[in-house]
Amino acid sequence: MAENGAALLTLLLEDSPEIQLSMVSFLGELVLSNDVKVFVAQTAGSALLHFLRSPNMQDREAALKSLNQISSYEASAKILVQVGILPPLVKDLFTVGCISVPMRLKEVSATVLANVVSSGADFESAPLDHDNQTLISEDIVHNLLHLISNTGPTIACSLLQVLVGLTTSSSTVLNIISAIKMVLQSV
Repeated sequence: MAENGAALLTLLLEDSPEIQLSMVSFLGELVLSNDVKVFVAQTAGSALLHFLRSPNMQDREAALKSLNQISSYEASAKILVQVGILPPLVKDLFTVGCISVPMRLKEVSATVLANVVSSGADFESAPLDHDNQTLISEDIVHNLLHLISNTGPTIACSLLQVLVGLTTSSSTVLNIISAIKMVLQSV
């Protein structure tokens, strides 16, 4: 992907919005080596997040497909956390109603989130919102548990992987247990 990849990323970063969307879509269809995933995360991670935050569903779908592939490698997933992937992913998962993304895109968001959490990235200190909640905040864990019990098996499986990933650190396991206890007490 050396020469062609550089051209693709240049178009993704610098061309018209229509060409950028085409390049994001194309990127989601390519099979990338791990080195290229890291390069794309470093070079175009912020641009992909711009598409993920777009109100246009076609933009978001293209970005999610690309991010799904890029996040499958630990090193590139860590870079995506650094550029801010967590807030829009969590927002897509937790938003309901007429402004929410379709379930098929929530499935991809859940998979990307599972990839990111399993990468060992520093998700403990990455804020998700203006209240500085993180993935291990009680409200977030409560919402994850609620989603697990109220969605289909594909999303539930990915979100269970997220919870397992959140408990791999001795510093986070206590927060997760506490949040689960709070949920169980409220039932």
